[in-house]
Amino acid sequence: MHKKHYVQLTKSMIPELFKRRCPTVDPEPFVAAAHVFPMRVNNHVTENLIDW
Repeated sequence: MHKKHYVQLTKSMIPELFKRRCPTVDPEPFVAAAHVFPMRVNNHVTENLIDW
């Protein structure tokens, strides 16, 4: 079994994350929301828990 490294993702990574995972969605509203609400997730959340 291959262990993945822990990668923390912050609001500055939102545009690239959307470009790779969901290119049809505009990331700007999510970037704006991240300026108001704390946004910090790890790669497990983005790869396994979010249904893109």
